[in-house]
Amino acid sequence: MIKIFVPHFTNFGAYTDPTHKRFFGYFTMDYYTDKNEMNFYTPVRFKIRKKKLFFYFTKTSRYSFENKPLTWLVNLAPLVYERFFCWIIPAQEVYYEIEPVK
Repeated sequence: MIKIFVPHFTNFGAYTDPTHKRFFGYFTMDYYTDKNEMNFYTPVRFKIRKKKLFFYFTKTSRYSFENKPLTWLVNLAPLVYERFFCWIIPAQEVYYEIEPVK
């Protein structure tokens, strides 16, 4: 099992940190599953065990408290959030639990 925390593409740190080369959304890891029609970029495959968007009360996620009501609400309909509301209420992080398919 591989656990990954990355900045969401709406997080200000995703663009300001020079070590960040790629930006992640809720559906980014779907490209590495057999269920995605756009999975032809690489033969590597994963099974996604868990995906979750996180929201925090302060700017730095490591030293802040999770906004649990907002986190819960957005994760009910992540597609709606990323399509219509992501630039109004930016997320801080995306969490993935993935497992390699052998």
